Amino acid sequence: MALEAGRAYHASLRSNKVLTMYDEMAIANDLSTMNLNDVNNSDNQ
Repeated sequence: MALEAGRAYHASLRSNKVLTMYDEMAIANDLSTMNLNDVNNSDNQ
């Protein structure tokens, strides 16, 4: 669900509404950061 939303958002920013390789990389970075934050926060509880 988050991946689909990220793809739709990034595509909407493009004039041709097509996702690029760079958009996919940005989404992957965002998701990996979120996953790391979740792991780090669960360790502190």
